[in-house]
This record gives sequence, structure tokens and C-alpha cells, in this order.
Amino acid sequence: MKMNIVRKFAAAASALLVFAAPWARADIANGSYSADLTGVAPLWDISGTYSGDVGLGIWLDFSLTESPSGAFEGSGSFDYDGLSGTFEVTGAVTGSAANPRVSMNMSLSGSGSVEGQDVSFTARAAVDYDIDAASGALDVTSGSVSVSVADSTNHRSASETVPLAKGGTMPLPDGVAGGWSVSLNLAPKGDKYSGSATVVTDTGTTATLAVTGNYESKSDTSNLTLKGPGGNVSLVVSTAGGDLAIHSLKGKLFGQSLNYKAQ
Repeated sequence: MKMNIVRKFAAAASALLVFAAPWARADIANGSYSADLTGVAPLWDISGTYSGDVGLGIWLDFSLTESPSGAFEGSGSFDYDGLSGTFEVTGAVTGSAANPRVSMNMSLSGSGSVEGQDVSFTARAAVDYDIDAASGALDVTSGSVSVSVADSTNHRSASETVPLAKGGTMPLPDGVAGGWSVSLNLAPKGDKYSGSATVVTDTGTTATLAVTGNYESKSDTSNLTLKGPGGNVSLVVSTAGGDLAIHSLKGKLFGQSLNYKAQ
């Protein structure tokens, strides 16, 4: 009699488990997760302090700050053949994160002495660069500089526009190497997510994005969309405990397109 009761209980329990199995969840994300994505895909934030000849034949010292949109701005000083002054710089990082391009516009003004004559000096430069990750430098691909010089004694002026040849380079600031990380804070409600994400570049610039998404129990992965002023990115991730694994990443951040899929 007791054996029959045990068998009936075991059978009932087995049926219950079979019925419940399709509804059993694996590891749905809930809470905070972070991952260093430097080895997954580069993301370039060129913020920092520069010093040298940026392919213009003019010695420059300046700092610039890149925003999460990829646009940057900055200012500094220059010296050129007896002339000195200040300048403003604007531009943007574009292209793919694996092959980024930098477009930089500079507006310079100053004064000095040329061949014994006191002169004022203005110049505008537009320069395009590739980022050479291997050498850690900006490489000039094209550009031009327009120069105007006015003699304050004789009230004469002259101007010239000169194209820039390839070959000029400018070292990137220390710490600029395309590294970045992402932190996720996820709150599930059923199979849906809400939350936030913070992207931090290797120079310390941050971008905050809102997160939405859903959990796929069949593949035990979470499909997430990150949106904010810094861009729009789709992530497929899986979690185990506090660990975060990136299966795919696609979208745009810091002006650069990202496209990664794990092998």
C-alpha cells in the first residue's frame, strides 16, 4: 500500500516536472553587469593633449575633447617661423571603428616678425586623417591650409592656399588606444527589460544610454537596444551570475559604426 502511494506520488511529480519544464527560465539578466570591450571591437575617443606638427609645418600645442556623438572641439597655441598665436579646432571622428577617419578644422591667428617686419597672421586649415592604431598616430590623408599675412608697417597683405601632401603624422595622446567598456543595469519585467547603460572610453569620456530589450529563453540570450545622445547600439548578450558575454554588437557610438559577431 505504501509502495503504491510512493509510486503515485513519483508519477505525479514527474508529470508536473515535464509540464513545468518549458516554462523554466535559464539565467535572465537582473541587476548590474559590466564588460571590457577593448578586445571585442575598438572605439576611438581622441580626447587629450597634442603637441607637434600636425602635417601643417606649424608647431601646435592644443587640447581637444570628443563628445559621445564623435564631434570634438578644442584650443591651443602655435609657433611658425617667428609667428605665434592661438587657434581653435573643431571636427569629428567618423567611419567604422575598425577604420576610423578624423576630419579637423583649425582657425589660427597671431602676430610676429618676418624679415624684420611686424606682421599679423591668420590661417585656416582643413585636414583629414586616418587613425594608425599600430603606431598610435594620426596620419594625414588630405587637406589644405589658407594663409593670410598683413604687414602692419606698409599695410600690405598676401595670401596663399596650399594643399597638404600625405605623410604628415601626429602622435595620439597617451592612453588613446581605442579601448572602452560598457556597464549595464537591467531590470526585467516578464521577458522584457528596461534599464540604463554607461559607456566609458579609455580617456574617461562617458556616454549614458537608455536600455530596452527582451529575453529569449530558447537561446538563453538577451536582445538589448541602447539609445542616447552617444548613439544607437543593438547587443545580444548572455549572463551567468555576474558575468556578461557579448554575442553580437551593431550600431553607432562616438561617431563610429560598430559591427561585431562572436565566432
